Amino acid sequence: MALIEETALAANQAVGDLFRQRGLPTIYRVHKEKSQEEIEQVAKSLEEHGIRVPTKERLTGRDIGRMIRAARRAPNAEALIGRIMGLIERAVYEVKDDKDVATHFGLARQAYLHFTSPIRRYPDLMVHRWLWAIESRGDEAAQELKTLELIDDLNSVAAHSSAQSEVAEMCSNAVGDLKVCQYMHPHIGEKLDAKVLRVSTFGMEVHLRDFNVTGFLPTRAIGERGEVKGPTLTIKQGRFVKSFTEGHPIAVRLKDVDFLRLQLMLELA
Repeated sequence: MALIEETALAANQAVGDLFRQRGLPTIYRVHKEKSQEEIEQVAKSLEEHGIRVPTKERLTGRDIGRMIRAARRAPNAEALIGRIMGLIERAVYEVKDDKDVATHFGLARQAYLHFTSPIRRYPDLMVHRWLWAIESRGDEAAQELKTLELIDDLNSVAAHSSAQSEVAEMCSNAVGDLKVCQYMHPHIGEKLDAKVLRVSTFGMEVHLRDFNVTGFLPTRAIGERGEVKGPTLTIKQGRFVKSFTEGHPIAVRLKDVDFLRLQLMLELA
């Protein structure tokens, strides 16, 4: 698997380098850095969980990798890794050339594009078409690719592909949530063993061990208000205070399944 991944990365880079060396525009995969202000906000949150973000002018993919490896040793690894990923922007498709060079922060590469991938994307197809054109028609295709009309068309395709990628992800998540609801519906009323994955003032995401699915237990279903300090959520329940910590076990009950919101309705058991 690693060999296949490295071969695909090398092919993507080689084709990107070819377009750049010939001074031709094409659709690149662009992964920008977070702003310093955003990084500082995430870093402050991570420090509360014992993860130190390097204080340097710019983070690298290696820095992110080191933090993820450190997080994997913690009992609340899933939550920590999710927070670390908050240091990274989403990658998008943009048209670049040899003067405005595309950069990919996550891979620490320049002029990287999608030429081959396990899931065929439309930008891959556009790159294929123009690679074939400039290799088979030479200067004629190169001049055509530099026209404003073609560049505008590529920009439109890049923006549309980036937007549709997000739509596809939303659809995938919705279908997954629907299947979880259908799967868990017969278990309404049952007491379930779970693990706290991630806490917030609004509640906690939990993993239902026996079914390998996740659900959300809202603060309002337990008590009056929640406060978060590091990995622990405390909720005031009348005269009592209950605390819940990421990575620790919890017993819940499946109260109902909401097929409109595609949510499992959980309560403390």
